[in-house]
Amino acid sequence: MNQQPKDQKDGGQVKTYKSGDTNTQKIEINKFHAYADVKYGIWVNPNEKVSNRQRHIDFGDKNIQVDIPRPMLNKKVIIRVVWTSFDAYSGKEYNKDFIVGGVLDIALFDFLNLPKRAKSWVLKYDYDTTEAVKKIQYPSPDSTGPLSYQNASPVKVLYTLPSNIYLTPNDTLRVAAWDPKTGWTSDNIDEIKYDFEKKLLTFSSLRLAPLALVQDRCTDYPYASWELRCIEEQKAILDIKGKRQNLRFEIGPSYVMLKNRNEPELSHIVNKKFAPGVLLRELYRCGINLLPVDKDAEASNIPSKSLEAELKAIYEIGFAVRLFYIKSSKWNMALSQDKILVRMRENLEFDEEFAEDQEKEWKSVVFGPNKCSVIKARDSSETLDESMLDNTETHANLELLLKKHELTNEEWLFRLRETEFIGFIDTIKRFFRLTHLLTFTLG
Repeated sequence: MNQQPKDQKDGGQVKTYKSGDTNTQKIEINKFHAYADVKYGIWVNPNEKVSNRQRHIDFGDKNIQVDIPRPMLNKKVIIRVVWTSFDAYSGKEYNKDFIVGGVLDIALFDFLNLPKRAKSWVLKYDYDTTEAVKKIQYPSPDSTGPLSYQNASPVKVLYTLPSNIYLTPNDTLRVAAWDPKTGWTSDNIDEIKYDFEKKLLTFSSLRLAPLALVQDRCTDYPYASWELRCIEEQKAILDIKGKRQNLRFEIGPSYVMLKNRNEPELSHIVNKKFAPGVLLRELYRCGINLLPVDKDAEASNIPSKSLEAELKAIYEIGFAVRLFYIKSSKWNMALSQDKILVRMRENLEFDEEFAEDQEKEWKSVVFGPNKCSVIKARDSSETLDESMLDNTETHANLELLLKKHELTNEEWLFRLRETEFIGFIDTIKRFFRLTHLLTFTLG
């Protein structure tokens, strides 16, 4: 096979090769463009037959490889691939899965009818827009309309996931195809393999359509537990124990920073300051979803909590973090929908860890939509004691509760109303609202 030099401008290749023992030159065109969020490739075969060595089409130096469907081997055909880093198909409707590593859309098209020579005349087809290129459905529909998989041959697909995609050997690998009627479906896709070192995803599909690696939205939550405490005047550490890994964040005025991660997939965001929403979105693009939505509660088989109670608790926690070490409680989900339970202990010296940690030093604080209280519940107990602490009652806010019942030194309460740190406090509140730690944590 004689190959022309690669076109550096558009990343394309034009290949010619001899057919059998004749001198007939056959042409194959392969064009590929690659950008940060979009890759586009097109392969054109104007010949009646594809040679055995041309059955595997490489786009972009093997970043994407697609087998020619067996029924198309003896036809003039065009194959087009488009990869996007984003999901342009799902829309706003809830889906239990989310896309990891972008979407690869593979499509077949009929080859255009070429001009014909008749004596001294050259007859050219006059195409309108709808006739110019016709898409071929694969597999073909049956007589009643639906796609027929009975005689379809599987098409092998390989493509390289972006370098920032985080997967673990324990993850369940699933590839799905987009169906405009039913959404993402894993039917008729198998032989899924993943090379963690090369980040190469391989699978076979009986259907050519938009294809993507998908993960359960709830892969990283419900969270197991979390702990929040200040280590400086305007710097807090938040530890989250998730379903797959433990995550540590540093929170300061108008920024959140991911800490203590050595994975190359996260190197572009670790130890760097981001706005809360930006960092969580970057983690989402890596395959780590910390952005629960209401319908995830049902999918996770956990009770839904009141939004008003959650917002009340977040508001109080934002101001309380400069006085208390705050952490989740295993009894939170056992309380009614309109109650949020956390554990608090005075942390005047901004300790990251306590040298001695006895449960009697912790308070179990319950927040409702417009009130708060202290109850007798302890995480070490085998049963929930929801009764209020002796000689206490509910109050409108945490400061009033602590002051009225002398639950902490009154001289320290000024920390609950220091508005000079409002940027720091607001960042904590935004991060808790986005991650829904108070309503998606089990213990």
